[in-house]
Amino acid sequence: MHNLKLAPFRQLIPVLLLALVSLFVVSPLHAQQATFNNGLLTLPEVSFNGIFYRAELTLLNGTNPSEFQLTAATQILGVLDPLTTTYANGNVLIPSVLVNGVRAYWARLTLINPISLTFRLVSAELDDNDDDNDTVADQDDLYPYVANAASDPLNLNGTWRLFFKVVQTGGVCSGDPIFSAETLTFKYNSIAHAYDVSGNVSNAGVVVANKTFTISGTFSDGTGITTREAMTLTIAPESTTYNYMSMSGTELWSWRGPSGQCLNSSSQLWGTKDLQAVSPPLGIF
Repeated sequence: MHNLKLAPFRQLIPVLLLALVSLFVVSPLHAQQATFNNGLLTLPEVSFNGIFYRAELTLLNGTNPSEFQLTAATQILGVLDPLTTTYANGNVLIPSVLVNGVRAYWARLTLINPISLTFRLVSAELDDNDDDNDTVADQDDLYPYVANAASDPLNLNGTWRLFFKVVQTGGVCSGDPIFSAETLTFKYNSIAHAYDVSGNVSNAGVVVANKTFTISGTFSDGTGITTREAMTLTIAPESTTYNYMSMSGTELWSWRGPSGQCLNSSSQLWGTKDLQAVSPPLGIF
């Protein structure tokens, strides 16, 4: 009889959810990892009966086991992927939730009150999968699909300052300055298993193999377009020489514009996370 009484209320859950949504629709490219911070459980993408929501649940103080109340939900456009939370038969299954920005867990919550939309945490385990079998757990692994444990501490994430020295060029670029600098920002994309790059690399692709990665792409440069055929960089850890992580390598590039072009050009480069740096260390170039 208890289950029969609950069944009609469970049928009302979509209505209750929709009562909380603002009905504007956003479209994420991929599901993001769920997070729990300061008593708020944020689920960026929840799949329920073929409809996707972004949801927030607030921890109810003093509850043990922990209980959460749904306090916000917004309908979104989404697609199922490994980080998508699912809701079915009164159970919320969270494949990975990052707790206080430190450790990730998978978790399951069960609906205990369909009127107040209150859920209870019934199970949780540390998310310590090691997909690339390199002895570094996925949640701590900078490259979880590349077996490179030795280089995992070399974190690309963040903003880098890059210095360039033109080694070879020609055409209309012959009189351009030899030295230049710019910044690039890297952010690891756990869905694409690669780094997203922002800066002078629109349409960029980044492939990481051990400590070496390559960037290719194009960007507007003055009156023309610069094409980076291949920027190949090797990451070096913090050292007593530089006191910060660095990267070095070469770039093959070309420029085309109304005034002409310069093909088969190349540069030497060096980069650092020390954004106060005004030039490479002596002896680099």
